[in-house]
Amino acid sequence: MFHKGILKATAGLALYLTWLNAIPLEGVLLPSWADSLHVYHFLSVHSVALFLCSRVSTSFLTAASRYAFPLLGVLSATLLVVTSHTVFLFMIMGVLSAPLVVGVMNTLRAAPQPLFAAAFACLAGNLIPLSVHWLPGDLPLKVVGLSVVMFLAGLWIQGAVSFSHVRFKPTAPTPTLWARPFLAVYLLFAVFYITGGLMHGYIAPALAEAGDTSRLYTLAYLAMLPLTVFILKSSHDAAIYLAVILGIVAFSMVSFNTLLLLQVGMFASYASFGVFDLLVIALVIAPRRTLSEQFCMMGSMCGGIFLGSLIVSLFSPYLSFFIVVANVVLVLTLALFSHLKIQVLVHRHGNSAAEEPASVLSELLPKGMLKRISGKEKAVLSHVVAGKTYKEAAEIEGIAESTVKTYMQRLFQKFDCKNRKELLEKVYAYGASSEESSCVPKSMDLS
Repeated sequence: MFHKGILKATAGLALYLTWLNAIPLEGVLLPSWADSLHVYHFLSVHSVALFLCSRVSTSFLTAASRYAFPLLGVLSATLLVVTSHTVFLFMIMGVLSAPLVVGVMNTLRAAPQPLFAAAFACLAGNLIPLSVHWLPGDLPLKVVGLSVVMFLAGLWIQGAVSFSHVRFKPTAPTPTLWARPFLAVYLLFAVFYITGGLMHGYIAPALAEAGDTSRLYTLAYLAMLPLTVFILKSSHDAAIYLAVILGIVAFSMVSFNTLLLLQVGMFASYASFGVFDLLVIALVIAPRRTLSEQFCMMGSMCGGIFLGSLIVSLFSPYLSFFIVVANVVLVLTLALFSHLKIQVLVHRHGNSAAEEPASVLSELLPKGMLKRISGKEKAVLSHVVAGKTYKEAAEIEGIAESTVKTYMQRLFQKFDCKNRKELLEKVYAYGASSEESSCVPKSMDLS
């Protein structure tokens, strides 16, 4: 599985997350003289840069992202030399990493199983900084080691980081509030991370006062990654609701001031972030996602983290009040999200059945293969790619379920495979290798 191309696809995001947790975000490997407000300075610039990148040309983004890793490695090492005014280093890091984060996510599309690759990258990106932190040795040596790895690995990975394959441009009209500007998704991301940041900012100091400074809560985050992969293959909505429910559990524990329940709340909070972080990656790399949507998604996420951290810092005496308000807003946002999702489903079912197979399969299959498939076979295959069951496909097409199975048997023969799983793998493989398409499984598409 891990041949050169796939290793590059996974290594890019893993290396980025390792650097993110080690230096600007968690500060696991930061020297003591580094700016104490590094998180705010990094995220404030990073969030704005992500939104600005949605308006920049693809060629510029590709060039910027390919050289970002080596430059970030140099800037990280510079922290050992520059002992004052490090705020400017973190702001530069925020700008450089904006095109890079979406670039390395897009390379995940080269993997046969993008979700598994993303989960593995998240696992490595969280475990490596902690492992390096716990290893014996001086901090400067560890920082230099990370910087060298960033520089050399960045040169190796840079050829795989590209935006040129993101070609989709929406052609069919869609409800404005949903797809353009994708308001419900952006709002949900921002509110979720604001709420999560507030709860983390409340629970973490309370645990520290009780003498609990353990980093074992990260295990809850890591444990949710494989479970989230399984859930996302079935339903994005289920992953969203699970993340919100875990967040509400953490919120419920805040009202109690006992050590055990606060620990339960912290585990639930980390688990909630584990689900939602992978969900965000899945939606960013979904098929037919435009660059503007990708950058705005990441900008909403990082903006939410920044605002949550800022509120914790400025209004800590009133944090319990803000947590209650944030959770109410989160539930209302989720209700808006669900309402708009229903509108989209109604809108899509109003489209003619003849348009959907051509628009979906033309992005996945070469023209030669499309010519070998009949109109009904295209219709059935498009529903299967969209995650529909045979029964659902039959109802949409107005035919018997046995007829759907007959069409599927014909497709098995034409694609030289034995079952539905093998058929989907071959369809996605065509999409991944095609110069005109960079699709991943349709089940990852929420748009």
